[in-house]
Order: sequence, then structure tokens, then C-alpha cells
Amino acid sequence: MLKRKHLAYCAAVLVLCSAGMIVGFQKWMGKDNRSLCGGIIREDAAKDLLGDEELQTERVGNGGSIGSQGRLAECKVIGEGGRRLATISIGTAASAPGVVTQSGHNRLDTTSASAPLGGEWPGVLTVEGATLARATTVLECHSEGPDHLLVNVNSTLADTDTYFTKSSQERLRVARAATIVSKQADRKWGCHAKLGKAIEQAPAVPALNDPKPLSSATGTCRSLRRVAPAAKAFGITRAVGTASTTESPTQDCLLVNAKGEEVYRLSALHGPLAKGFPAARIIAHVPGEAGRDEDTPGWAWSKAQCPSTRSASLFTAASIGFPNDEGRLTVDGDFERELLDAFGSDLAKQHGCEPPALP
Repeated sequence: MLKRKHLAYCAAVLVLCSAGMIVGFQKWMGKDNRSLCGGIIREDAAKDLLGDEELQTERVGNGGSIGSQGRLAECKVIGEGGRRLATISIGTAASAPGVVTQSGHNRLDTTSASAPLGGEWPGVLTVEGATLARATTVLECHSEGPDHLLVNVNSTLADTDTYFTKSSQERLRVARAATIVSKQADRKWGCHAKLGKAIEQAPAVPALNDPKPLSSATGTCRSLRRVAPAAKAFGITRAVGTASTTESPTQDCLLVNAKGEEVYRLSALHGPLAKGFPAARIIAHVPGEAGRDEDTPGWAWSKAQCPSTRSASLFTAASIGFPNDEGRLTVDGDFERELLDAFGSDLAKQHGCEPPALP
């Protein structure tokens, strides 16, 4: 099911990564302490991500000044003769709609759930299909400059027998590269954010984890234990969650039926990503404080105000798949409210937010 949902997205991201006016092109060899892409990544870090061969870089956009969409820098790095490609983007909070898209969170009705980067970093890793991984960090600045820095590293594997879904080492490489870029960005733009520690363990791919009975769910799914009896009426018996950490800017829980199929996804977006989602979404709208799509069932949302972070969090419940998919599960409004109440209330409290409004 994971493959079926994401083949189309990988091609779309490749198009996105190559969009924009290319203003510089360089090939780098030799000393590993050179800075690439206007100083946003060191060559040794790029080679760790893309292989120890000649690297090619293409700078996109306007370098160090703030663009109209809050973009500060964007760069493509190509390694191993074109078999590996990374697109690195850095922006302010105004770039959030673009980062929501780049990180794969503009579609919340897929199995591409995110997992924490680890090391107390405010970031997540999202794997789509087998050959695309996206690492995203949201740095809260403590300076007179930007209020946030949003960093995204998209890594694509081509013409290789290596897959992110199978290789924890490949996922670890992308996660570590994102932290290195985040450190460079924090220094370059004087953000003074709270940064994490060295990442020792690769982030998981939630859709590949073994689901647990809903009545004993853990992590981001733990609050759904109380809806387990009602969930049986819709064939939902198990769940797949990830570690529940206060640093994560996005959080997900996948609900699974008795056949082992992921049928519903609960998602939380916090801070700039929550604010940027409405402008980035493809088919899912989120007007007002809460609501449910009556015309196309399988989509409901709620928001929570977060005084401690001067922003709001967004919580969604989405049936996995496109609206016209045969066999796509939808639940009634009462149960969607129960899902959002259980999932949203727990994570809102964790992030210092008020209880979410409900549809």
C-alpha cells in the first residue's frame, strides 16, 4: 500500500526540486572544508550525504537576502554521477507554505507519516516511497532577526539498489545532513536557536513499523486507547505511532484495520507549519477553528491556540487515499470528533496549547 500511494509523488517532487531560476553552477573537488551553496553546507557534509565523488551544485534563488516568499537560500547538490540528488532550502516563517510542500505535509491523507529526527532536534524525517526522504527542522530564533528559520533537505536516490525504506544508514545520513545545514543556517543568520545533539539512531519509517493494538497504543497514538471500543465498528483495530516529543514540528498516527491496511491518518502541525498549511494544501481546506468536509467525507480538522509559542497548532483526521479510491474508509462525524479530541487534546497539552476546538 505504501508504494501505491507514493509513486506519483516522487516524480512531482523532482519537478519541484528543479524549479526556479538557476543563478550559479559549480563543481567541487578537493578540500572537504569548503562551503557550498553560499555557505549553507560544508563539502564534507555534502559528500557524506551524496557520496565521495565529484559534487555538482546549482544555486537557486537570491542567495542571502529575503525573497518574496521568505526564502533565504536554496541549492541543489548532485553526487555519484547523478545517482544522488539533494535539494536544500532555508527560509523564514514566511516560507512555511513552501516548506509544507517540500516536506510532503501538504497531503495528509497518505501513509507518509513523519518521525522525529532524534537528538532533541526540532525536526522530522519523512520517507515517501523507497527513494525519497525529506528532513525538516523548524528553528525558533532568539534574536532581532527572523523569528524562525525553516530548513528542508530533500534527498532522492536514482539508479541505485539502495532504498530509504530498507537502509537505516541512508536515513541517518539525511537526518545528520539536515542538522549540519541547520547549524550553518543558525550561525549565518544569527538565529541563536536551541539546537539538538548528535543523532545516533536513524529515524523510523512509521508505515513500516508493526502496528500495536489500539487499546495499548503508544507514542503519538497513546491517547487513542480510549476510542478503541468505538473504532471496532469501523474495522479499526490497531495503530502505528512514533516517539512523542515536544520538539517535533509535525506528529502522526496511522490507524490500521484488521487486514493490516493503513486506513486513517491523524496529523498535528505546529508553529509556522500549521500556519503555512492552508496555503500549501492540495485538496484539504481548513477554514475557521474546526470543521468536517461533508461533501467529501474523510477529512476533518481542529485548531488549538498556543500562547506559549504565539501561534496555533493544527490537528487533522484524514482517510488515506484519494476521494474516489474504491474501498476508501470513511467514518461518521461523531467518531471523527472523538479522534480529534483524543489525539489533539493530548498533543496540544504537550506543546503548551489550549484544548483544540472541535467540529
